[in-house]
Amino acid sequence: MTKEERQSEKHYSWLSRIAVLLGVLGFLFFFLPFSLIIYRPRLAYFPSYRFACIPASIGLIISIFVIAKTNKTRNRAGLRTAKVGVILTAIITIASVFVPPRISFATRMVCGTHMSCLGKAMISYAQENNENYPNPQKWCDLLLETEQVGPKDFLCLPDYKVQYLGFSYAYPQPAQGKCHYAMNINCKPDSSPDTVLLFETTLGWNKHGGAELLTLDNHDGDGCNIVFNDGHVTFERRPRELNWGVTSNNSIQSDPRTSGR
Repeated sequence: MTKEERQSEKHYSWLSRIAVLLGVLGFLFFFLPFSLIIYRPRLAYFPSYRFACIPASIGLIISIFVIAKTNKTRNRAGLRTAKVGVILTAIITIASVFVPPRISFATRMVCGTHMSCLGKAMISYAQENNENYPNPQKWCDLLLETEQVGPKDFLCLPDYKVQYLGFSYAYPQPAQGKCHYAMNINCKPDSSPDTVLLFETTLGWNKHGGAELLTLDNHDGDGCNIVFNDGHVTFERRPRELNWGVTSNNSIQSDPRTSGR
């Protein structure tokens, strides 16, 4: 073996090791329980598993490159390490692409279930109080007094986490005694059935108002869950185009639903 061949073999061996290390780093990112939190221009959470594809993808490219080169040089040690790197980085890359959407879907379902409970409690309250919804300034307190809902029903996630594949992902990160939902003050029991009644907002308590309080941040900006006046819940990607009970000039909307749901 010539000096150039030995240097080349050493070079590719180091590259294959780097690829494996990148795969390990991606593996750690995928399971480490930390999140990157950005407060400006808006509050956003980025769980660590969303970054796993970055080192894993780089390692996958390096591994494929090393395999292509070492096949020609017959560098068996480097070839074996590169194959390990391909397997490891490919698994992490694929998992980081497909698992986050599944987790996001799980959070939507949990959040929607909680909102369904709140919607039923709102309708039950109106039936027992002369067809009047709770006072918007203390609707959370009044619903808690009915004992139909518990504190966790006011949060987007149960017990601050979602279980997926045996691991806990805290996203978003609620605080004790807070609420992720707001009441639409323009919705009355006799409003159109498709009028927005409850919607997702930033953490607070007894929050009430209109679409100006709406947030999509709980689900990566993809949309939010909405409780309608008839009690049903759906995940809306364009919630501001729904029937909020009033138009810009405070008159009742003539067209209750718009396209884009």
